[in-house]
Amino acid sequence: MLLTTSATAFNPSKQQWTSISIMFDSGADFSSISSQLVEEWGLTVTGKQTLMLQTFGTPELRKTTLKESEIILRTVEGKELTVPTLQSEILVGTVPKADLSGEDKKFISDRKLHMSGDWWYSEVTPDVIIGADFMFDMIDSTQPQHKLPSGTILIPTVFGYSGTGRSTAPTDRIFANGIISKESSDPWNDFWDLENAGIEDHAHGSLNSETERINQKVLKEFKETVQRREDGYYVKFPWKSDETPLPTHYAIAEKRLQSVINQQPLEVLKQIDDIFQDQLEKGIIEEVDTQKKTSDRIHYNPHQPVLTPGKETTKCRVVYDASCHFKNGPSMKWRWQLVLMLCKKERAIF
Repeated sequence: MLLTTSATAFNPSKQQWTSISIMFDSGADFSSISSQLVEEWGLTVTGKQTLMLQTFGTPELRKTTLKESEIILRTVEGKELTVPTLQSEILVGTVPKADLSGEDKKFISDRKLHMSGDWWYSEVTPDVIIGADFMFDMIDSTQPQHKLPSGTILIPTVFGYSGTGRSTAPTDRIFANGIISKESSDPWNDFWDLENAGIEDHAHGSLNSETERINQKVLKEFKETVQRREDGYYVKFPWKSDETPLPTHYAIAEKRLQSVINQQPLEVLKQIDDIFQDQLEKGIIEEVDTQKKTSDRIHYNPHQPVLTPGKETTKCRVVYDASCHFKNGPSMKWRWQLVLMLCKKERAIF
């Protein structure tokens, strides 16, 4: 069952707050909105982006220009969130919701949990998809997760609790939202171009020439610094050249860790530790001496578990949040060159 919720959004055409359906997708790099909703509400087009996209079942990359619009959402506490989105004719269609058992309803009632408005529906049609750029800002880390008697996991959001995990929907109904890149005769060019291809600034003209210059600079630095060692390739992050300092974000990472420890049962904490131990053994991550002085850049990425108990294989995975930041401050994600934002090639890059 996919994670969806209802939220109150501002409809400028009627000058009133209206309920809409939202789906969270941690695999999407940007948030999307239904073109139909934009038209019906008369939302303003704030710009355009041209991207190279490939959908499931199609062999070719497709150059697509998407309009940008903003939507204002209101949390259960009355806070307003302005979310930039890219318009799409089709998002994901109809998404099934799990049936609540009597035990589930009693569990929710006994704990007086504030549920999202769409929880009681059998299916919903999302108007907005919240991607990884804003998803973790809308997960309420101050509240605990709950597991219903049926096995469904209740996730606290700023719009109320919503469920994910097992679903009673037919198994032949599959809903997916994603972008795939394929290797061509020149994999390096595809790697750089996929994220940057044709991005245009419609207020100041085309940025293609500037994008190409950055691509060539990053590729040159990559070839000069990449190292092949016995245990694999070592690659430096392609940092932007401006001098904007990046905070360590230690306080954010520590707060997120405390929230995970307080919210998750020992079973989940054990799964997280098993993941870290496995990554240490495989050399994916390594321990560092925090007392050792270094002139290198230091940064802490918050992490949290994503639980998918309905899956046969990966029931828990750890997600690192490179988008976190202090108010009006930079995030690690936006200190990288754009080429690193969609590392979803079929071949390994290091």
